[in-house]
Amino acid sequence: MGTSSSYGGPKGKSPLLPDDFYDKNEPVDNPGADQDPSPVTPDDQEDPATPNDLTPKYWSDTKTLTSKYASGNTSDYKKPLSAHIKAYGGAGKASTSAKIGKTTTAKLGSFLSSLSTNGIKSTLDNYGISYQNRSVDEVLGDLVNILAPTPDTKEDAVARSAFLDAMEILYNEISQNGGNIEILNNLNTQTFSNIIKVYISSYIFQKFTKDVETRFEKNAKSPENVLEKEQIIKEYIDGVVANTINKIGIENVNFNSKTIMKQIDLIYQSCYDVIEGAL
Repeated sequence: MGTSSSYGGPKGKSPLLPDDFYDKNEPVDNPGADQDPSPVTPDDQEDPATPNDLTPKYWSDTKTLTSKYASGNTSDYKKPLSAHIKAYGGAGKASTSAKIGKTTTAKLGSFLSSLSTNGIKSTLDNYGISYQNRSVDEVLGDLVNILAPTPDTKEDAVARSAFLDAMEILYNEISQNGGNIEILNNLNTQTFSNIIKVYISSYIFQKFTKDVETRFEKNAKSPENVLEKEQIIKEYIDGVVANTINKIGIENVNFNSKTIMKQIDLIYQSCYDVIEGAL
């Protein structure tokens, strides 16, 4: 699972997902993103402006360190990740900037909590979704459109794409049980936890790669090389998120609580703390 933003890379789609599931529920990639990489150009020519929410000094460090990693001049992928968090002002502000990601996490968690407590029919009824005589991808597509943001901004697009990655787990659960969506009545804590892990990990990973995608495009040897290097980063972030959530215990997170956004902020900030400090 997960997305490679550079070169419009493959989604790593599950073979159980229909070919058009992502196409129907995901923003279209940049049509020029699959072109051959251009010769390396100076940072200030490639990215003339610093994004509004990033600190210029650390944003410059992020670009330089990512370029070195992408080109193969170093195998250290943790330094660009750390600099990226610093560019947001540190772990706390990085978490604050993840407003859409955290809101979508809360919506996803509330949906999963309802599944666990009320079952699939009652839960989908509450969202105005019918599943009788409908395909799984139609039902999940409705869910995506209700719970995930429309891709009006880069942040929205990242949150929506991460939500699609999380939906793969539900799709696989259903498909592996003969397409019977009522299997979700038996959603267990392990699956619940895995879905939240996938969402948060995918969000953090994609937010980084979206910010630095030109670094990989301009400096990596090939599209395949981009995917290899991004996969290393993704697996590292997967591990950070998994360890963080395992320590907290998803069963200890009440997604129906009035303080849920504080609980989710703690998860994000804890993940960003590890990434920022891992030098």
